[in-house]
Amino acid sequence: KGVYKASECKAGTPFTKITGDMRVLDLFFSDSFALLGSRGSQVFHSKPDGAKWIKTVSSGMNPFVYAVVKASNGNKSFAGADDGVYQSTDDGANLTTGMSWSLISGSPKVINAFRYDGADTIWIATFGNGVSKYTISSDKFEPLTNGLSGNALQVWDIALRGNGEVYIATTEGVYKGTGNVSDPWQKFTETGNAFDTQIFTLEFVQNTLYAGTANGKI
Repeated sequence: KGVYKASECKAGTPFTKITGDMRVLDLFFSDSFALLGSRGSQVFHSKPDGAKWIKTVSSGMNPFVYAVVKASNGNKSFAGADDGVYQSTDDGANLTTGMSWSLISGSPKVINAFRYDGADTIWIATFGNGVSKYTISSDKFEPLTNGLSGNALQVWDIALRGNGEVYIATTEGVYKGTGNVSDPWQKFTETGNAFDTQIFTLEFVQNTLYAGTANGKI
């Protein structure tokens, strides 16, 4: 429970607990702001040092928040829960009161993860509903499920490549897409391959895609 930090990104560096007993599901940090999605306690916000976390004041918000992010422009923040995507227009500057959140109409449900492009689009991974992308400026959700069926609709993570390619981690391996609604997703991992299994996380490091599997492989 709680939030921990390491003094440097180096193998063997110990983590030190800095605050709290929250069951943490996701974290977002910027130069001026931090968000925490929790298991059972909604959303907390903090200054970047993470020393003091304030709980949301939205009593009607789903208690299980799996994904959090703040847009780089403006004061909008987003949280993903089982019943959909929530939005707050409180920038969290006040550390004596919690942020207020409201459910966005028409959002997908059962959110697993966000991937923000740093500009105007949030990619949304869901459990059972595939992938959606949300355009912040137009307040528009678009489902991207062409080519996905069965367990491939259980999406755990999303990775964006600089050339516009989109990769998703699913219960049936990794799929690759263009980001266009009409274009189908293509299976990226070969059938029978060691990574043709439940993939929990994806990350690009330079030009290499790393995948973490449910059976402990990378």
